[in-house]
Amino acid sequence: MNSTWYRFAAWVIRLVLVAAMVQQIVVGDVVGALAMALFLVLSFAYLLRDDRLPTAFDALVVVAAVLNALGFVFNFYKRIVAYDNVAHAVTIFAITLAFFFLVYRDTLTGTGRLPMATAVFTFGVTVGALWEIAEWTTGQIFDIRVIFGLKDAITDLITNSVAALVAAGVALVMAGRRSGEQERSQDDRVTRR
Repeated sequence: MNSTWYRFAAWVIRLVLVAAMVQQIVVGDVVGALAMALFLVLSFAYLLRDDRLPTAFDALVVVAAVLNALGFVFNFYKRIVAYDNVAHAVTIFAITLAFFFLVYRDTLTGTGRLPMATAVFTFGVTVGALWEIAEWTTGQIFDIRVIFGLKDAITDLITNSVAALVAAGVALVMAGRRSGEQERSQDDRVTRR
């Protein structure tokens, strides 16, 4: 999961965010420019613990930031069918899997994988619910429609939950591989003695 191509792609996508932010400034949309700036800053947030995350996360986090920024500023959530679902799925998947890498990646043993996957899933569902609250609050404060009725909110919560479940599944597989590597390493050490 480590490659310089991921980093390169992430920087190209960040340039798209910067261009969209400049465009918002030119047209005089201060809220749009601030939203772009916020998502640009968030696209760097994972760097706080970069040493523990695969480089693929650079691109994944930036894609999530761009999807949300463009959806919010250019109203793609309403204009493009399924855009909202894709943005939610990518965002919650990235955040949930990042939680696994930051909290469980180096401390996992073979017997603790199921509780870990449950915790990862629960974290993702919680973040998804908080994301919906943030969308509703943003709509109230800035008088912008980002939630389009109860059906939209419930669909978002379902999408968030499915993304969290997929991320927990990926974490479970990765933890199994890690556990297997640790067991082989221990077997090799015993054999050498």
